[in-house]
Amino acid sequence: MSLLEFNNLSPKRSDSRKPFKFLVGIGALVGVIALGSTFAANIAINTGAPIEFGQGVAQTTACDDEIEMTPISTFVNGNPDEFKFTGITLLGVDGTDQSNSSQGCAGKSFTIKSFSSSGSQLSETYVLSLDGNGSFISIYGNILATNPSTENSRVTITFLTPIINASDVYTITIESSSATCWDLITCEVGDIGPGGGIIYYASVGAFASSGSHCNTNCHYLEVAPDGWSGVPSDPAQSWSLNYSEATGQELTLTTNPQSGFSGEADNWFIGKGMSNSILIANQPGHGNASENAAIRALAYAGNDSSAGQWYLPAMNELNELCKYGNSQATGDLNEECVAGTLRLGFLEGGYWSSSESLWEPPGVRAMGLLVGNQANLLKWAAESSEYLTRRVRPIRAF
Repeated sequence: MSLLEFNNLSPKRSDSRKPFKFLVGIGALVGVIALGSTFAANIAINTGAPIEFGQGVAQTTACDDEIEMTPISTFVNGNPDEFKFTGITLLGVDGTDQSNSSQGCAGKSFTIKSFSSSGSQLSETYVLSLDGNGSFISIYGNILATNPSTENSRVTITFLTPIINASDVYTITIESSSATCWDLITCEVGDIGPGGGIIYYASVGAFASSGSHCNTNCHYLEVAPDGWSGVPSDPAQSWSLNYSEATGQELTLTTNPQSGFSGEADNWFIGKGMSNSILIANQPGHGNASENAAIRALAYAGNDSSAGQWYLPAMNELNELCKYGNSQATGDLNEECVAGTLRLGFLEGGYWSSSESLWEPPGVRAMGLLVGNQANLLKWAAESSEYLTRRVRPIRAF
């Protein structure tokens, strides 16, 4: 793992570069743990000379001992306006196959992390991969590459979700490891996902999931594993304590159907579960995690510290999950889930979606996993004066 330490950040300037100071010293390779394990080189950088976003620094990784890495910052209008850590340029990457040499990053992934001055990791990790032919791939950003598949490749990745303030960056690390199927966008339904769940939906074409790390370049849906909540069965709970007000979702019937099911609205679409869940969680009077299904789903962290990336599925996402749970093929959004043989780890009974419905008071779409039936439900059962409960199973897009 290569390590960049940025010290003594100067005040913001009118251009897009931020000055830092560092010392340089190169350590040894940590070593080979096992085939496919992460190899790393420690580089402590601290020479006392100023370094800026926009200036390159020589780095060592296990697959290439001479890469120049240039961090990029850009001024982003917002509230407040900030310089953001928006990308990385790597120069001199050996994009050849390592099988015939000690060098070569084909089939490898670069993991890029940033840390604050206290040593805490900042809130995003980015991955840039090379397939077996040395072509660059990433779901985390837009890629501009020159001379791919050669010993002197150059690549710039511009992050899709630049959420890290440049002024917060003290250390950047880069390490190489064997690329996974989700790095290379080659996973299949049934594979284990990055959070330890199961990939139940795969799309060759990218879909958007606003609020997810993959943003506009998502290809998979992963469902949390059985026992995700700490108990053997998926918890049954209320959708939200605010049962009388709408959350602000897109409730009008869609003019561009995705599934074609009766009553389909824009908030049913694949990729809408995250934005739906955020609206539910931010609604006044929503309750806590045991009272609000979206808050509970958003709090799940997988096995990769990914809290905030899991969410309550939208209706079409839940329909695909129902199909997977019933041992049906997924991927054809026009096919509705029907009764089948439930896989181990999936339960009978109704499950909440995050999709509100156009009722008064607002209703919610839910689905029975055993029989595949979809239904509009109220959040509050007036006849029994209690909140309606259904089961919760988080998913994530990547």
